Amino acid sequence: MKRSLLLVFSLLYGAILAVAQPAPTEPSPTPSAAEKKDWLADQLEAARQRENALNEKTLTEALQKNGLPTEQAADFLAAANEAVRNYQTASDTLTLIQNNERALQALQTEPPPKAPANDQESDAMREKINTLRQQIQTEDTQVQLDQSILSRSQTRLDSAEQDLRRIQQEADAITDPAQKQRSALQVQLAQLRRDAAASAVSLADWRVTLDQIDRSIVSLNLSRTEKALAAAGQDTIFNRQRAESALTRIEQTQNATRSRIEAMRKIAAGLNDSIANLSKQREEAKKAGREKEAISLATQEAVVTEAASVANKIIQTEEGLLTEWAKIQAIWKLTLAAIAKPESTSYEAIKTQSTQALSDIEPWREQLRRSLQDTQRRLEEAQAEAPARDAELRKQQEARLDALRKRATQLSELVPTVDSVIALQQQMISESRERLASQSIAEKAALSAENLGNLIRNAWNKELFITTDKITDSTGNVTTRQHAVSLGKLLSALVWLVLAFALSKVVSRTVCNRIQTRFSLDPVRVSALEKALFVAILAIALLTILNWLNIPLTAFAFMGGALAIGIGFGAQTLVNNFISGLILLAERRIKVGDTIEVDGHTGSVLNLGTRCSRVRKGNGSEVLVPNSYLLEKNVVNWTLTDYRHAFDFAVGLSYGTDISKAIALLHSAVDAEGKVLKSPAPVVFFEDFGSQALIFRVSYWVDLRGTDNRVVGSNIRTRIAQLCQEQDIQISAPNQDLRLHTPDAIRVRMISQDSE
Repeated sequence: MKRSLLLVFSLLYGAILAVAQPAPTEPSPTPSAAEKKDWLADQLEAARQRENALNEKTLTEALQKNGLPTEQAADFLAAANEAVRNYQTASDTLTLIQNNERALQALQTEPPPKAPANDQESDAMREKINTLRQQIQTEDTQVQLDQSILSRSQTRLDSAEQDLRRIQQEADAITDPAQKQRSALQVQLAQLRRDAAASAVSLADWRVTLDQIDRSIVSLNLSRTEKALAAAGQDTIFNRQRAESALTRIEQTQNATRSRIEAMRKIAAGLNDSIANLSKQREEAKKAGREKEAISLATQEAVVTEAASVANKIIQTEEGLLTEWAKIQAIWKLTLAAIAKPESTSYEAIKTQSTQALSDIEPWREQLRRSLQDTQRRLEEAQAEAPARDAELRKQQEARLDALRKRATQLSELVPTVDSVIALQQQMISESRERLASQSIAEKAALSAENLGNLIRNAWNKELFITTDKITDSTGNVTTRQHAVSLGKLLSALVWLVLAFALSKVVSRTVCNRIQTRFSLDPVRVSALEKALFVAILAIALLTILNWLNIPLTAFAFMGGALAIGIGFGAQTLVNNFISGLILLAERRIKVGDTIEVDGHTGSVLNLGTRCSRVRKGNGSEVLVPNSYLLEKNVVNWTLTDYRHAFDFAVGLSYGTDISKAIALLHSAVDAEGKVLKSPAPVVFFEDFGSQALIFRVSYWVDLRGTDNRVVGSNIRTRIAQLCQEQDIQISAPNQDLRLHTPDAIRVRMISQDSE
């Protein structure tokens, strides 16, 4: 057996060396295109070598020989495969980046586009501008999404590197050859996971770069198109050629929309049929006990259901837009009538109908954007999921990602259409108002807008109250200064205070985490330090904000009485728990990780908060215990001074049992349990002569850190029962004598089977 173990480990040793390398180092800050490509090619080749060096059968045998779960073989292969896929995708992304960079440079050197020569070209250019603006919004959303993925990928890489360092340190401290082989496998898996996380960071970084270049191209196109349209001067909607051209394009758009709706309905019908078939197959597989196949079919059904939902939502949106296009068509017909016979009534009708159409279609745009945001969020969550171990399930994950990407693309293509309709209606409303209004009325409208701005400005600067400070100089002169507190100052202070609160929380947590990581301090002390640091930073930030806004502390003096009353009557319990929490942190009678019993609840302390503490019970549920309870109630701290505790139980064996043999048997049952401490040693003694059994007492010690005594006791009792059965020793069972008191003797008659 030892020789086979060494053979398996020797086969894996080459694979271990293949992955035992430092994390991939990014190229220099300003590498050339060739350096980037060579770097990615090297990483891809190294990842492929690591993947090829692994063999599932050899891995499974090695894991089994070393006492590790054989399911981890899939983890080895999945991590290696993820690194290959990520670097391959990153290489393709780099190619796109280089192509887009060349396209951007070429666009920068191209001459500006020509100004539109007629209304038709102006309309086309205006629609292009609307489309480009929407593309910028889409690119901004994609940049934020990929930056979020990059941030999470970096966090994953940091965690993987920490795990690798920890496992490597533990492996270096092992001297036993068998344990050395086991730890080598664990180190290999940690290295593969580190490499997979590093590949995810590289891929996310290249995607962010590609998004930024794409946005630059769209932004440059938008700027060039806007300049070309501006060079043509102001054009108007009330132009016969433009109106007739618009009606023609609307009719073409309606026909194309109807065709898309019909095609999408056919797709939705086919998807619904697929859902029904997959559901039927899944039920059949489930009844037949083919659980793996049933899970795969359920995943496929979820993917197809997602696609059907996409199709139905697109149909609804297209039908809504078709209705809006009919309204726009009617408005353009009114425009033609107004061109033929310009009257105020015609302009009023155009303005009214355009306003109504605008109010109808804007909810469509909001719904579309919410759907797009929801799809991007779900896409982000799906991309953050860890790859499944099963190859078939990994394919289903990729299929789901593909469906979500298609949905996001389809929704993104519909948004510019809606925006172009809204922009057209807004222009119609604007020009209709201009036609209706004279110059004097326009001036009044501008004046009204200015008055509205002044009203808002005055409300912002309105003085709510005035405070007075008395300042005494070195000569004893007292100077009185008045400070006006306005609504704007208070609102600004509130906003900055909220930001300061969030920043204080982040800074205090980050600093304390670094301190704990570097100096390995007690978590309780770190928690107390974090709270103190948070309060200090928040206080400094508050004073800085008040001083910057010229708001004196006396401005809040009027709230002192109300605050005192509130604390006295409404916040007694809150203050009591807060002070109790400070006392607990100072006395350290109860610490994080202690096993306590309070108010009928027994569990491990997870957190000592400012108001309450979290205790996790044995069943996994968490109990919030007010801090005052921990001071006022009787609390049993099982691990106050020592994590070792003694437990005992009685065992009854039938009379006639060899006592020495029974004691030895009970000793062997206790010694076989690995969770029982060797020092102090377990004790087994003959306790008493029971009414129906010989009573033995079994006493043992257990370290409660990460150990459930109920499980330990159950294991010992189970072992005792097995040994007693093997040694033909009877475990005493309760007996009961039945006595009958009757005036006459009970006659007993035996009836033979023949008489029956």
